[in-house]
Amino acid sequence: MTPQLQQIFHSLNELTQSERWQVFDYLVNQLKNALTRSDVLDRSASQQPPKRSPQEIFASTKGSWSHQTRDEIDAQLASQRQLDWGE
Repeated sequence: MTPQLQQIFHSLNELTQSERWQVFDYLVNQLKNALTRSDVLDRSASQQPPKRSPQEIFASTKGSWSHQTRDEIDAQLASQRQLDWGE
């Protein structure tokens, strides 16, 4: 943590509860604005992928599991869920 950031955190401890909420509201609004701008830029920069039919999607993934059994596939999916979601 930089000295400047440490000083900011120290200064926050000296604020009243009401002042802390004002700082919090300000920071949340700044984050919302930054995310909104970023989201708009991302959407305008990236074009929509071409529409694909369900059959095309299925055909493109056909054989992805190779010759694995259902139990092996279920185990892989469970493992990935554990990594992704902590389930």
